[in-house]
Amino acid sequence: STATPRRIAHERQEPLLALTSYLEATRDRLEDSSEDLRVVNTALLKCYVLTRFSEKLSAHVALPAPLCPCNVPDCAGFLLQHSKEDEAVVLYKSHGRHRDALDLLRSVGQGRIADGYEGCIEEGLQEIVSYLQQLGPEEIDLICEYSTWVLETDANFGLRIFTGKSLSNRLDETRTLIHLRTVRPDCVREYLEFVVDGGNTTEEHHNELVKLYLQQLAAVDNGSDEYFALKEKLTSFLRRSKHYTPEQLLSDSAFNVQEMPEERAILLSRIGQHSQALTIYVHKLNNEGLAEDYCSENYDPVDDACREVYFELLKVYMKPIQPYEPRMEAAMRVLQEHNARLDTSKV
Repeated sequence: STATPRRIAHERQEPLLALTSYLEATRDRLEDSSEDLRVVNTALLKCYVLTRFSEKLSAHVALPAPLCPCNVPDCAGFLLQHSKEDEAVVLYKSHGRHRDALDLLRSVGQGRIADGYEGCIEEGLQEIVSYLQQLGPEEIDLICEYSTWVLETDANFGLRIFTGKSLSNRLDETRTLIHLRTVRPDCVREYLEFVVDGGNTTEEHHNELVKLYLQQLAAVDNGSDEYFALKEKLTSFLRRSKHYTPEQLLSDSAFNVQEMPEERAILLSRIGQHSQALTIYVHKLNNEGLAEDYCSENYDPVDDACREVYFELLKVYMKPIQPYEPRMEAAMRVLQEHNARLDTSKV
């Protein structure tokens, strides 16, 4: 009778299946470090590919080198011949050959992007981004090298390499900033926001973030939504951060009382210039509520610099600098509501 195609295929598989079983049995008897084990594991990988044992192949390539020594170039080449790029990447990774894995991922990604179909950039970048995210701080040189192509292709995907890591796997922030300033300076602000929110307390980094906000504010229309969103970020950051240098920032002409009165007041408060800060809140911003909230936040009876903050407010109300007018009603309210916080002998 004529053999069916399925039967012919099965008969062709039988020798491979037998060889696979033999190799598996042999592997279990060999010592972990023997050269024979490398030969057997290399042959087994090829058998798994040819017999389409996908689960066994996946498990085989994922075993680390000490547990599954093999001829990596030979195995990877065979996998690629059979369009098993994903398995080749896993093999390279499990054997610590990160550069080979990244070269392959970049090549595959570039091919997908070149095809130009919808979603090709995401598909072309996602795998190499995920791989780079999993590398530890000791691989910072490799991460910077291979992130360059990703950053140049798509800033958002590139930034994920550095912001998608767990706290225990975080890269050196100064080194990362040097890399981003060189390759993709438009990503620096977002990265600084990420590290500051994550607990970074480096003055240099906090000062740089403020200056980046100022630069970007100067580059957009001051009546636009983007301007107001950026300005809100700047103001919020100045309020909550304790790690920038107010004296240095106050020397920047951008923090003038006409264009940035509230931001200037915040900076003045950080160097204990309460009278100047309160003058801005009361007379420039015309907001007595903000001024009194300021006093509530800054009053400290055991701190010489903050003990007299309500008295400073009283002076701003009663004896303002020119050309502002006294606010006696507001002064009376402070005397009534905060008498316990005032040294009445000075009033």
